[in-house]
Amino acid sequence: MVGIRHSLCFICIVGCRSSVPSPTADAAPSPTADAAPSPSADARALKLTNPNHLPAYAGPVGSIRGRVVTRGPAASAVTVDTHSCPKAAPHYARAFREGATDGSGNRPLADAVVVVTGYSGFYVPETRKDVRLAFRDCDFETHTVTVTFGQQLSIVNQTDVPFAPRLLPSPPSVLLIAPPQERGDAVHLAPERPGYFRLVDQLGKLKYLELGVYVLLHPLHTVSALDGAFRIDGVPAQKVTLGGRLASGNRTGTREVDVPPGGTIEVELLLEP
Repeated sequence: MVGIRHSLCFICIVGCRSSVPSPTADAAPSPTADAAPSPSADARALKLTNPNHLPAYAGPVGSIRGRVVTRGPAASAVTVDTHSCPKAAPHYARAFREGATDGSGNRPLADAVVVVTGYSGFYVPETRKDVRLAFRDCDFETHTVTVTFGQQLSIVNQTDVPFAPRLLPSPPSVLLIAPPQERGDAVHLAPERPGYFRLVDQLGKLKYLELGVYVLLHPLHTVSALDGAFRIDGVPAQKVTLGGRLASGNRTGTREVDVPPGGTIEVELLLEP
């Protein structure tokens, strides 16, 4: 079985040059920011994401799309406190979210991290500054988020329930309230280091709310949707490795993919215990 540390190493694509904490680690506190990254923060991000000063990739690119599936034991039932927002109950009733078994015996898997690795000799820059998260119907659309180091989370609240998003581990900070019904600015959280974080409600009202946040050192990543679907664009047109991981189900998987220039390849990525 692939260990947690090993699977996080392939996710970070840097050959484990830097240590990345496991999803159970709450050590090494890291502050968060409520404003857009400063130029010095951008320089620090570039130093970590491109430490060898490699040239930016300028060749042909393609896309990978498909779905993440799993097999083996089904998600176990869990008990969480959703009294503050009962609509969330169905989404947190089991250890992880999966669909019904199809004809091949596989089940679509939601909230799995999907990354592209296996390329070298160049640097793939991140083009987006923000990753937007909308809280609606007592929950976020995803229970896992991937962010490239240097990006920030922009969180909006489309419900009547006030909450204060916070990344853990981090030291105590000023409450940043996400205004109900978006009657105010989004809350911006900028992770100060790569690694794994948990997004929770600092008010403590939404006790069930917990998103896994992976802060990665490259931009070729995404998270599978409720039906297992995913898509990664801007992938260098060559043979690469597609990898996936679901921490809550302790499932991992990889496969080789030959990305066509200017085209899209469709794949099914199997994650197993």
